[in-house]
Amino acid sequence: MKPPVWQDPVLELLQEKGLFFDETWRLHPSICEFTSELYYRGGLHSKSGLDGQLLSGKTKFAGTGLFVVPVEHSGCQSISPAEVEAVVKAIDLSLGEINEIRR
Repeated sequence: MKPPVWQDPVLELLQEKGLFFDETWRLHPSICEFTSELYYRGGLHSKSGLDGQLLSGKTKFAGTGLFVVPVEHSGCQSISPAEVEAVVKAIDLSLGEINEIRR
């Protein structure tokens, strides 16, 4: 007879250790590889077919992978308005460049 849910040792272990799925349905393989090595000891892999995700057009963010946008600031440990502004600017720039291509 199986123990009640609140006494199940497998569920207790999952609650203590967390639940890990080794396949992502969202990350491009190049981003997944970075994330996997950094946080999951190489255990995370992209679902087949995600290598087609990319940003195309005449933008400095074209292609796949991670892009670094340096932002100078200090004293912002949990939130950084300067970083938020840089991300918004990068998105606006990319969308603007893509929209210019479409016209």
